[in-house]
Amino acid sequence: MKTEKRAFGDFGEKVARDYFLKKGYRFLASNFSYQKYEIDLIFEEVKTKTLIFIEVKTRKSDALYLPEESINAAKQQKIRKCAALYLRLNREFAGYNIRYDSFTVVKNEKEFKTNHIEYAF
Repeated sequence: MKTEKRAFGDFGEKVARDYFLKKGYRFLASNFSYQKYEIDLIFEEVKTKTLIFIEVKTRKSDALYLPEESINAAKQQKIRKCAALYLRLNREFAGYNIRYDSFTVVKNEKEFKTNHIEYAF
């Protein structure tokens, strides 16, 4: 059974996935993980041969800080290491451009707001 926190996070990831699909990107993976590393979403922008590794953060509107603030240097390093592993396992993407984006969702009882930052780190 999913916890409320996991369900809340899944909501944010679904919003993000739908957003990138509407932009015409090709979905490759979600929650790709290895040991203590994880990438929430991986997409491909076919026309520019770009792999996009996306960190998704979802928060309630009454949170004390912005969701982007939790993507600190240590988290960024973990995502980069996980992305390097993904590339080693998926050699068909050798030579592709790499981009690290953040996608945040802030939700209250009735609505939610999103923020997408390309090249976030």
